[in-house]
Amino acid sequence: MVEDFAAGVDAIAAAVRAVPGVSGLHGGPLGEVAVLLPGRRVPGLRLGDAECEVHVAVHWDTDIPRTAAAVHAAVAPLTGGRPVAVTVEDVDFSGTGEDVDFSGTGEDVDFSGAGEGVDSADVDEAAGTGATASGPGDDRVEGAAAPASRTIKGD
Repeated sequence: MVEDFAAGVDAIAAAVRAVPGVSGLHGGPLGEVAVLLPGRRVPGLRLGDAECEVHVAVHWDTDIPRTAAAVHAAVAPLTGGRPVAVTVEDVDFSGTGEDVDFSGTGEDVDFSGAGEGVDSADVDEAAGTGATASGPGDDRVEGAAAPASRTIKGD
């Protein structure tokens, strides 16, 4: 049975890596997303009885929603009917052959997580508000947005 499970995990990992735009499987901020197999671990996958989670990094020039949907479509037939949740954890800038500089883009950036643009004047004004950490040893800042990862869930 362990061999069948390991073969299934390897098949899912291979299907994910074969999707155009996927840079690789991603173990999460602390490497906590992984399937543990005898003698090895497969980062970026979490297979439970009720759900299959796939965490990926994508290439810089990738259409992220389309790539996440393609990962979902590639993995769904391999999960035995479990719902699949795809999370884009990171964007891989390596291999672009250029330095990426966002400082002069002139685009509105939404730091609030509310889905609306925030211009640089609002950001500069907010920067002077004196936000403080919420407790000793806690790196979260009050009013800060959640990490920028996106999860797509499906049947």
